Amino acid sequence: MSNLVRNISPIKGNAKAAYSVIIVAAGAGNRVRSLGSRSLIQITPKQTVLDKQIANINDALPNNEIILVTGFDSERVMKAAPANIIKIENERYEETNIVRSIAIGLHAARHPNVVIIHGDLVFSGETLKYAGFSNKSALIVSNSQEKRQDKIGCIVDNGVVEHMLYDLPYQWAEIIYLTGKELHLFSNLAKRKDKERLLDFEIVNSVIEKGGEFIPLSPNKMSVIDIDSSKDIIEAKAICKS
Repeated sequence: MSNLVRNISPIKGNAKAAYSVIIVAAGAGNRVRSLGSRSLIQITPKQTVLDKQIANINDALPNNEIILVTGFDSERVMKAAPANIIKIENERYEETNIVRSIAIGLHAARHPNVVIIHGDLVFSGETLKYAGFSNKSALIVSNSQEKRQDKIGCIVDNGVVEHMLYDLPYQWAEIIYLTGKELHLFSNLAKRKDKERLLDFEIVNSVIEKGGEFIPLSPNKMSVIDIDSSKDIIEAKAICKS
């Protein structure tokens, strides 16, 4: 197994390329459910998680359309979101899983390059700005080989991702870039009714089994945290200050 994950130098990707960016914010997050949608958690005096995500997306990928898929606490999230983005509700979020929310976003996406971002994710501006999105589909991952049972990791061989699963090295940062063949395969699978209870990494595995390829990207100065607990909120605020 290769120990190398593609580490991106501080050079912006193609600013002229058009991106559909799907923010998936339908889940409740049981450990912080009492706070409402994780997208609306305040992480700076003036910004929520969603505000920070949108600011970073617009800075890194200026030629974009942002598609927000809501579910839990949908009315509040939609009201708080900017008027100039696309907002769609997954009204069956409690009986389905993230794949159905992504499929809803993919139905609305108009561009040949798609970035999928989990709605509970706080990340530094460099994470997308230096990701190097190009003509190859990719997963943003940590360059560390630390294994964690509660996090999705991946096996990397010959510069491509072989498989994703819990307790594997190279932790996945919950950001997917899709283009070309992989976008076609992922979209077709995600839109199937029998897949709507799956997690997105399971669809990535199916795409790989069908001949798709994802390169692992670890942008320089990348900082990412997904908010699952009150401790994560503290770390997210630290990322925003750095």
